[in-house]
Amino acid sequence: MDWSWSSRTRSVRDFTAAHCLSSNMNQAASASSRAAGLEGIVHIAHSDALGFDAALYGEYEIVREGSDKIETKLLLEHRKGPFDGRLNLIAERGLKGGAPLVFGYAASADWHALGEFRLGVEAFGDLGSHRHFLPRAEHYAGPIVKTEIEHLPGRGDLEIEAGYLFALAAARDETNGQARLLLEYEFHF
Repeated sequence: MDWSWSSRTRSVRDFTAAHCLSSNMNQAASASSRAAGLEGIVHIAHSDALGFDAALYGEYEIVREGSDKIETKLLLEHRKGPFDGRLNLIAERGLKGGAPLVFGYAASADWHALGEFRLGVEAFGDLGSHRHFLPRAEHYAGPIVKTEIEHLPGRGDLEIEAGYLFALAAARDETNGQARLLLEYEFHF
């Protein structure tokens, strides 16, 4: 079984830049660094009255023993009362000659339930490439629960997200779905 992890930022309002390091761990539990990158977020729109935020995300990833990659995202978020909806439209391209521009999406909608707990749905998938847009591709969707533990030592917060996403379209050819557990520790400088 292969495990992979990477640090990421996901909130439009919380972060303006981050450093990303991805690693893969094999069954022998040895780790080797595969890639390092620089990512940043530029806010482009905000409205308190509408509960709306928009930002552009950019990442340059340097891949050891492979092609470097560039990724951009349009980050959209709507918060109103207990509701939080997010849509990320993604474009990614390897920098080796002839690599296609690949598109994808990630979306979530959740509502405040009790205390720091939020319940909702999440979906993500592939939208194809500039050569073949909207093919029969892999998509996942399902229920999620989110919570946050604030003011931890080191001036940070721990965000926890768990759920089960069902396989849809081409993803059903290989799996029934995926259990997800995301842990994100946010440092405040």
